[in-house]
Amino acid sequence: MSACPHCHLPLPVDPGTGAWPAHCPRCGHALGEAAPARAAGSIASLLRAPPQREMGHFTRPAPSSLPSPSSSPAAVAAEAPRVVAEHTPPQPPASGPAAVVQDLSMTDSDPSHAPPASEERAVDVHPAAPSFLRAAAPVARAAVPRWQWALLAALGALLVLQLLVADRARLAQNAAWRPTLERLCGALRCTLPPWQQPRDYTMLARDVQPMAEAQGMLRVRATFRNDAPWPQPWPAIVLSLSDADGRVTGARALLPGDYLEPGLRGTTLAPGQSGQMTLPVREPDGGAVAFAFEFR
Repeated sequence: MSACPHCHLPLPVDPGTGAWPAHCPRCGHALGEAAPARAAGSIASLLRAPPQREMGHFTRPAPSSLPSPSSSPAAVAAEAPRVVAEHTPPQPPASGPAAVVQDLSMTDSDPSHAPPASEERAVDVHPAAPSFLRAAAPVARAAVPRWQWALLAALGALLVLQLLVADRARLAQNAAWRPTLERLCGALRCTLPPWQQPRDYTMLARDVQPMAEAQGMLRVRATFRNDAPWPQPWPAIVLSLSDADGRVTGARALLPGDYLEPGLRGTTLAPGQSGQMTLPVREPDGGAVAFAFEFR
């Protein structure tokens, strides 16, 4: 398309002949014949001209670097990368956040930049990158020395030993723990309370009577024997009082400290030895007509 030489209006050109109108549609001036011929010639030359490439190294290659027409397809394929590499102008190195993106893309696309399978991939994070990218770098952890594990095991064993020694009086009355505690105290030179088995006490005599000299008081008497083949501590005796209907009106656990003389406290009953208990207790409300004893 060309313009009118008088008013510079773009003129439509006939696609078949390449000529424009005889008169300008705007100003009405006659248009000459030389201009259509030049326009047609220029359009024809544009149609016949080969397409131009944007990259200069394709339009002006070195004569020695281009493959000859008689070269085989394999030789042409081998020569093509070298021609492009020789005539590609060097690019200036990028900097800033764009360089980080470019480095990451080259590492992902180019197999030569891939890290070995046995090594951990390290990513260079630019100082201007966000904080969560800088914090994502892996941190190497140092191995824990073996002597620390040994020290931890020794401290744990010492803690268990202290718990056993501190609670040995209660655990010594358990048949499962008694042998272990006896060996432990034999090595540490600690003492254990005597082994007590309540079923090996035998009641020989018992009696509960009101006290004439004290209103509302009862006198309790009991005689028992240790039938175990080992010494046992003095037993705790549970006294239960019941009314005429069989309902328990009162109960009390009589400990060795309640019925023993001060000189006998802390002693044991030898195998076959007998003991006696006598002490006053308060009668429960509602009275009592029956009683029972139980060793603990």
